[in-house]
Amino acid sequence: MIQRKWQMLCVTAALSAALLTNQSVSAAEHSDRSVEVKLQLNAAQANVNGQAIAIEQPYVSQGTTMIPLSLLTAAFGATLQYDSQNQMIEMSYNGKVIKLKAGSKQAWINGRETTLTASPEVKNGKTMVPLTLLNQVMGIAVTTDAKTKDVSLVGTKQEEVARTDVSLDSDIGKTLIGDSYYGWHMKYPTGLIKNAQSFQGDFVSFSDAKEAYRLYVYIVDGQPENLSGNGLLTRLADSTEYPVLSKGYVNDPTQPYARLISKGDDGGINEERAYQSGTRIYYVTLEIKDEADFRNPAKYNSYKDLLDSFSLSFPKSPVI
Repeated sequence: MIQRKWQMLCVTAALSAALLTNQSVSAAEHSDRSVEVKLQLNAAQANVNGQAIAIEQPYVSQGTTMIPLSLLTAAFGATLQYDSQNQMIEMSYNGKVIKLKAGSKQAWINGRETTLTASPEVKNGKTMVPLTLLNQVMGIAVTTDAKTKDVSLVGTKQEEVARTDVSLDSDIGKTLIGDSYYGWHMKYPTGLIKNAQSFQGDFVSFSDAKEAYRLYVYIVDGQPENLSGNGLLTRLADSTEYPVLSKGYVNDPTQPYARLISKGDDGGINEERAYQSGTRIYYVTLEIKDEADFRNPAKYNSYKDLLDSFSLSFPKSPVI
């Protein structure tokens, strides 16, 4: 139900929303998973099948081009896990499981040790990997224009594997999740599953492994700066299409926000929040499936703790 709300918020995001939905598509669409990515050195934008997306800009280091690891998830559907204790990244793509670590050329492919041409690095909180990783390990074709240094990547988007156990969390081991470009982060507890993210990174959706709730983060850029509390609350109220049960402005000394409670078409309860930083408004919505859970103080406190962890900052440690 929340997708209709985002369409009301920003019509120009319709294409991104279409890419994110879990609606059924035709067999012909499923069979065509070819992906072409074009990028340039020192350019904070890439082109994925003709669609421009914001990325951490590629650069040359250790004699090779470094690209953001997040581009491989957004464009090619690679899945990631992060072991915060050992600071090890595990990436799965088309039957291969690749383990690597920032600052080390040592890596493992399906359990077999190998040496990368360059070690992964962390820049602006983003993990950057050598371009050679794509053809050396992932089987993605890489071509570089000798004159312009423009890079073209051609491969296939990994098909989503149906879950046999809904309690599995493909991002287990991470404790935080966020975006360095848009400047936010929040807690990432075990059992919270990232379902989808737009190419631009301005929309991301999560669900609880037990399907008790869903969480959405949506960023709208180009908004008037320094909206008053009432102004931000009006924006939030205008963005919802559901009956509003209550609303108000929380003048938190560190991070004020507008807040409203609405009731969904299915009888669930939504807590919707809006934060502002500069010209960006961050809409955060928690959909609680069962109203009784919202009314239960013990359960609601856990939901509130998750919502309260949303922060308009980005940690120095890498978020993959």
